[in-house]
Amino acid sequence: MNRWEDGHGRDVRQSREASRAEAARTDDLEKLAAEIAGAYEARLVTPEGRRPHLRVTNRGAPILREHIYAGPADGEAWWFWFGWAERIAPVADIAAAARRIEQVLRAVETR
Repeated sequence: MNRWEDGHGRDVRQSREASRAEAARTDDLEKLAAEIAGAYEARLVTPEGRRPHLRVTNRGAPILREHIYAGPADGEAWWFWFGWAERIAPVADIAAAARRIEQVLRAVETR
């Protein structure tokens, strides 16, 4: 075992880096949740061993819901993503991400 291994053969430097990336991802998702609060319920979900995400639900039409993730785009800056792997907006543009999510999850009158 070298000085960078944790006793299970894992490099602790990679573990720390992954923890920092996950914390940043969670912070971005929390900022987005605050931006879309109101007509939408946005709950941060952090399942063990899986990527954190927001579960966003239209309060007026609960069947309209989506999972939103944050992650890199081909080595570029980080983006918000729909659960079906479509980019929403860069994490630096929270307002644009909120508008796009609202477009997708808005209820349409069918009278």
